[in-house]
Amino acid sequence: MPLNAASGAAEEIQKLKISDAQFAQLLGLSKATICRWFNGTAKPTPAQELMLADAVADIKELFRKLHPIRPDLSQPENARAVLKLLRQKQLWVSVHEIGYEEAYNYTKDEIAAAQVKFDAGVNALAKEILNVEPPGSS
Repeated sequence: MPLNAASGAAEEIQKLKISDAQFAQLLGLSKATICRWFNGTAKPTPAQELMLADAVADIKELFRKLHPIRPDLSQPENARAVLKLLRQKQLWVSVHEIGYEEAYNYTKDEIAAAQVKFDAGVNALAKEILNVEPPGSS
């Protein structure tokens, strides 16, 4: 059982296979801050603990909605844009509509093609929401 929100968040992001650096970028914090919170050398404020818990919950919900596609969180601008839409209940993912059982019937190629479409959509959303060009688009 986690001792606090930071150790609980650390356990959850490890289960989700998200690096401390990726998680820090998603929150707009330094990796050092996240590491200090996660290893217990510093304690987040109550507001920061709430932010950690909310971020973990949002990421878990995003992964659940996108299953079996796993979003690439290496581009924090894109990930933050998608998480923003998820929080505003404006994220609509057609793969989720077909149900988990049917999603397992897709081939690796079909899933890869869906991932490409998803990434293109995330890049377009990031550009629209943040009014920035996605990395590597120039």
